Order: sequence, then C-alpha cells, then structure tokens
Amino acid sequence: MKHYTIDFSKIDLTKYYFDDLEAKQAVTFIEKFCKIVDGKKAGQPLLLLDWQKEFVSNLFGWKKITDGFRKFNQVFLFIPRKNGKTVFSVAVSLYVLLLDGEEFSQCYFAGADREQARLAFDVLKAMIDKEPKFRQALKPLMNSVRYSKTNSFFKVISSDAKTKHGFNTHFALIDELHAHPNDELYQVLSTSVGARVQPIVMSITTAGSNKNHICYELYDYSKKLIEGVINDDSFLPFVFEGNPELEIDDIENLKMANPSLGVGVSLDYLLNAASKAKNIPTQLEAFKQLHLNLWVDSHTSFIKSVQWNECIEDYDDSELDGEECFMSYDLSSNKDLTSINLLFPPTDKRKRFRTISYNFLPYDSAVEKQNISAGRVFLNWSEDPKNNLFLTINKTTDFDFVLEKIEEINSKYKVKQITYDRFLSNYMNQEISKIVDCELVEFNQNFKNFSPATKYFEGMVLEKSISHNDNKVLSWCISNVKIMQDNHENIKPIKGKSSDKIDSAIALIMNVGQYLNSLEIQDEEEYTGTGFIMI
Repeated sequence: MKHYTIDFSKIDLTKYYFDDLEAKQAVTFIEKFCKIVDGKKAGQPLLLLDWQKEFVSNLFGWKKITDGFRKFNQVFLFIPRKNGKTVFSVAVSLYVLLLDGEEFSQCYFAGADREQARLAFDVLKAMIDKEPKFRQALKPLMNSVRYSKTNSFFKVISSDAKTKHGFNTHFALIDELHAHPNDELYQVLSTSVGARVQPIVMSITTAGSNKNHICYELYDYSKKLIEGVINDDSFLPFVFEGNPELEIDDIENLKMANPSLGVGVSLDYLLNAASKAKNIPTQLEAFKQLHLNLWVDSHTSFIKSVQWNECIEDYDDSELDGEECFMSYDLSSNKDLTSINLLFPPTDKRKRFRTISYNFLPYDSAVEKQNISAGRVFLNWSEDPKNNLFLTINKTTDFDFVLEKIEEINSKYKVKQITYDRFLSNYMNQEISKIVDCELVEFNQNFKNFSPATKYFEGMVLEKSISHNDNKVLSWCISNVKIMQDNHENIKPIKGKSSDKIDSAIALIMNVGQYLNSLEIQDEEEYTGTGFIMI
C-alpha cells in the first residue's frame, strides 16, 4: 500500500471509470511538448518520473460515469524543495489550458506575493518559448498568457492583490501555500469554480511552521484521506515526507521524502546538507522542513491511525446487551459534536475492553461543511448505522434527542456510573438523573485528571487491550488528538487546531479515567484493616 497517496484500487467503479486514453494523452503531451527550461538540460523534453506519471494519469484519467467529467477537482501536492515541482506543475497547467476545451477558461498562478506568483509564470513563458507549437497557439503578455482558440487565459495573482473577487476559475495553481499570509486567496479561488464542469484547484507546497494555517489543514486532511480515516471522492492528495523518528541522514528517509532523488536533487547534496544541519543547530529545523518536508510544532501527535486500526474488532452493539458499562458525555454548545461514550470492561468470556460511541450533530452543521477535515463526510458517516452519528433537525444541539438516546442506552445496558464535563451539564444532569439510577461524577478536565487516564488509554491501544468496531467519527476524533505536557510530565489531550474535533475521543478518555477511579475505590472498600500494622 502506498504511503503517499490514496489507494486507487478502492475507487468505486459504479461511480467512476478510468479513461486510459486520456491518461496516456496527458503524459504524452507533457513529454512530447514540454521542455526543461534551465540548467544543462534546458530545451530537452521533460520526461516524467514514475511518481509524476502516476500523478498525471490519475488526475486526468479518473472520470465520473454520469457525465464523463473529471473525478478530482482539488489537488494537494506536498513535496520538498528541489524535486522539480514548479516545472512539473507548469506542464500540468499547459495541458489544462490547451486540451480541456473549456471556453473562456480562467486560469491563475497564485502566490503568496507578486514575486512568488511570477516564479511559475516565468517558467510558463520560458516553456512556451522553447516549443514552436506553443508559440503558435499562445500569446504571452506581461502578466498573462492568452489562448485565442477558446478565449482563455493564464494570469498571475497574489495574496497581496487589492481585488481578489469576481473570478470564474477553471484552473488555479496555488504555489507554496504555506507561505501565504492567510487563507483568503485559497478560499476565493476554491469557491469561484462553481460554474465550471471540471475545475481544478491545485495547491503545491513544502512544509511550513504554522499549523494554524490552511496549508496544514489541507495537509492533515490529505493524510486522513491517505490513511483511510475519511473519504472524499473529489480530492487527490500526494504527500511526500520523511519520518521524524528516523535520522535526518537516513538514506531511506531521504528517499521517502524526495521522490525525484537522483534527478531533481542529488543524494550527495542532501547528505552534505544533513551533515551541516547536524552540526549547526540553526540549520536543523530548516533541513527538516525543506528537505524532509516535516512540520515542527510543540504539540505531539497521540495515537497513530495504524495503531488505532489494529484495535478494530467486528462486533455489533447488540452483542453487549445487558452488560455493565461506564458512560461519559461531552456536550457542545451550538453547532459542534455532542458525544456519548460507553466503556465495557473485560469479562470472563471477553478479555478486551469494548467501546461504543454515539455522536450528535445538527444537520445544518454537516451541510454547511464548516470543517474541512470532516464536513464533506459527515453526511456519509450518518448513513452507516455502525457509526452512531445522528444528524438532528434543530440548528443547535438537540438535548432532548440526546436524552432519548440515553434512555435507550439505559434500557439496553447496565450503566454503573456516569462521568461528565462541567460545561453545560447542569440541565443534563438533572434530566439524566430521572432516567439512569446511578452516580454522576464530574470529570475536571485538567492535567491531574487527564494524565493518568490518557496514559492508561494509550497503553490500552498499544497493547490492544481495547477494541472498537470502526466507528468513523470516533476514529476521526482520535486522529485529531494532540498531546500537551506540563513541567511534571503530566499530559492531557488537546486539539491540534480549532477546526478539528476531538469530542468523541475526549469522552472515551474520560471514561477510562472513570474506570481507573472505580478500581481505586474498589481497592479502598476491600481493605478492612486498622490502618497500620506492627511488625
């Protein structure tokens, strides 16, 4: 299984088909007409590497059965410096401009500033100059290239432009997205394609340092698509990065991050740069970012998707009917997730913990797609009963519906204890007390409470002593959890960024903490001595 892009073999062939003729045509066009523009090989044909052929073939080859238009309309290419991304992306741009046949096609090179935007544009003009057929068809101007046959153009724009609205974009190449000051230009371009039948918004970038940025959001979204945590039929990710746990001069690590190694960038160059970075601390972070394509942040990731997936067990909620469990809930205020978690301790017949997760979201929030990491798939998740995702009619959290679900839970399982976060809990606690005959215990969301629960939960996952039935909402929330540590090595789960949600994961970790507290109470109750012993 590829680690850098999605599994194309899993594409739904009832919805999409692969047009082998167009896939080959796109590759042939680039290799026959596009030329290298600088260096010793300037003027020679641009022969695509294997990863580039795979990229081009899948971008242009996959089409919708319903209308024959392209499947993918958003592209994220995450790749280190010196891997030939600019020349390659310009070649892709020329194919779109000349062979899409789109009338009045508005195409844009978008950079963080005017100078950045012109880098790709200057390569475009140089590539046109080196091919007679391009010179016949295209007319380069100071800040644009015109294609009179379809009355189309390429223009240079930047995030510092005064006017960015009024676009009717067919193709946009957004260069070095991580360097853009904000997400305004990306949002303008990605929302200006509605009138086009097969647009492409293509972001190409190296890693940055600001994780509260649209670039990291798209990177994180791409990783979740590649790992299979979420699904988005219209988004094509290619993510090349090193492993932060390996040495920076590990050759396999360098190969993993640099798919053009030996062509766009030499191994000797990278090894020399890595050697300097090891000895000069100020260059270490730059090497990791520019050549291993790694983000650097003070918050660390928690449970890896592959670890969580190893805990999947195919069981139905009904198999746990009548069993004892702990319940926790994490409430939202308006349009976010409200989560309920059930944790079933091991039994004589079953050696592992099991968990059931219920999540509630206003339907409008799912439709609005406010969160790029899940908005596109909330509706799909809700269609699978196994995910226990309930889209409620109200525009805000429907607490009455949540209470109905708690009443159903109470009728099926033996709830021993309920834990809750103080936020918005007063009303719910009163109503839950009328339904469930058990103790309600507040879970203060501080380091003291979260640290033992979080560490124990991590151990459960690593040892595979807990199982889950592949609830997609829970898995998504788990993948969003980052870890914050205090000066005493206490840890607590946090969100990596505000747009991601971890409510379902928080409810589960609270439940683990509740279980640990019950063991301590049980130990205290079982001790009946005098309080001290003489030896």
